[in-house]
Amino acid sequence: MKGIRKWMLCALVAVIGCGFALSGCTTSGYDDTKTQLFVANYDGGVGSEWLEELKPRFEEAYKDVSFETGKTGVELIVDPSRNYQGTGNLRTMKTSYNHIFFSEAIYLPELINAGLLYDISDIVKENTAGGSIESRMKEQERDAIAAYGNGSYYALPHYEMYNGIIYDIDLFEEKGFYFSANPLPGSKGFIMDKDEQRTLGPDGKTGVDAVTGIDYSLDDGLPATTDELLALMNYIAVDNSMLPIIWSGESKQYSNMLLEKLSLNYDGDDASKVFYDFNYGKTSPVKNKIITSFNGTEPVIEEIEINERNGYLLRQSASKYYALDFMQQMYAKDRYYPSTATSGTGSHEVVHEKFIYSSIDPTQTPIAMMIEGTFWYRESTDILQRSVSEFPATSPDRNFGLMPLPLGDGVDKQVLGNTYYSYCMVNGNIKGNEAAEKVVKAFLQFAYGDSELRKFTVSTGTARQFDYELSEQEFNGMNKFYQNVWTARKNGEVVTSASTNDMFYNNISKLSQSYYNAWDATVNDQSYKVPITAFDNGVTARQYFDSFRITQDSWNAAYEDFFHE
Repeated sequence: MKGIRKWMLCALVAVIGCGFALSGCTTSGYDDTKTQLFVANYDGGVGSEWLEELKPRFEEAYKDVSFETGKTGVELIVDPSRNYQGTGNLRTMKTSYNHIFFSEAIYLPELINAGLLYDISDIVKENTAGGSIESRMKEQERDAIAAYGNGSYYALPHYEMYNGIIYDIDLFEEKGFYFSANPLPGSKGFIMDKDEQRTLGPDGKTGVDAVTGIDYSLDDGLPATTDELLALMNYIAVDNSMLPIIWSGESKQYSNMLLEKLSLNYDGDDASKVFYDFNYGKTSPVKNKIITSFNGTEPVIEEIEINERNGYLLRQSASKYYALDFMQQMYAKDRYYPSTATSGTGSHEVVHEKFIYSSIDPTQTPIAMMIEGTFWYRESTDILQRSVSEFPATSPDRNFGLMPLPLGDGVDKQVLGNTYYSYCMVNGNIKGNEAAEKVVKAFLQFAYGDSELRKFTVSTGTARQFDYELSEQEFNGMNKFYQNVWTARKNGEVVTSASTNDMFYNNISKLSQSYYNAWDATVNDQSYKVPITAFDNGVTARQYFDSFRITQDSWNAAYEDFFHE
């Protein structure tokens, strides 16, 4: 937080003497010959290094430009803080000196309706040498943000992050944790040699598609069904005396990240989007697989076209039941995970360290997989560097990856859920301040230009919610994990928690499918947000799933004002 006292001084001077003006304020510590641009950034997730790297490029690009009388050039001041996360923390943004906010966990319509944001429509739509910002936005996010603003843009998408299983590819290769296409006697179905032919994996294909460039071989040998995933865990634990998987016991909701990923993969991208759009406006509506009853222990599944009126049926999605059923079976085998996953003592930082060290420290038991989000690697930079210094034979570029998981029937691509509600927003208090409006426009068009989108990804290993490609040189310049995540994005389908459906965007906090919000239930008068905590109390996956049920009457009472004809 270097320089925070200077920022507070500037804020105080601005509020008292200048009404948030960019000109006319003489502040100690800043270059009074230049226009200052204050940018708040949530310092979790992708961190703030990318913004510090952008700073000199932006300042150089506009060093000869005058945004206000008597000044030339711009000085970008980065204000990083963990507090710039969540809708509630930004409700006071009009009293802030920051002009731009990069944040996550934002229910955007709430800030728009509160009149806190600046209308950036002209900036987004203006054609520049590289085309407009609007033209580069991914369709789902573009249409949703415009709908939130009733046709106007009050924000830009920020980053995509995905949840699931992170796996140690080097350990998998060394120990042969892959299914064999032609199992040898005594192999229990797994490869005995790294050159042995592997099964086709979840996508059922191999090789590289000559047209799309998708490499279908990347999941070869990995579990194609949840039964195979359980068999793999058993093979790791019993036959290799290792720990199959770990997650944070202190933040048990992280276990829901696996539930999220399994349910997305079961439904596929089109059916997953129905949780947000309810087929509104579609000329070819999608049918979702809904469990309507059980025949003994077997679910009875019907394919039903969902709309706003019967949206309550989504709580009975087969995808949710099968994810819960897998989780209960996995959780029942305590040899599959360490005690810290249930004790409440393992923070995500502790989990990262155990996972990183486990396969290089001979005093530890190797851990093959970890339930996490793709942001974990950047958060673990210091741990990774320390591990190399303590074990010099370790490669500084460890081979970790986002593990492809089983797919539902008829689904041929991995589905990546982007449920972090991450946006770039402009403070509404700059309206009428000509200098502020000019420099904000310059920054947004610079930061969201194609070149900076690519640089952001190379720096953070994280995609922006835009359509762009990395050059071969840029791709090769990233570490192996970042390369793996970028490839997963190119090969798969991304579903973002955004929609033009007004029932969804006016009730985002209730209808959110984020890993923390989507698994809440009340069983035997006990409320849960994390299914494994219910399993600890003897609740079964079937009981938990049954508790998801929403009656049509309660659904109507909550949402009928938003039903379309």
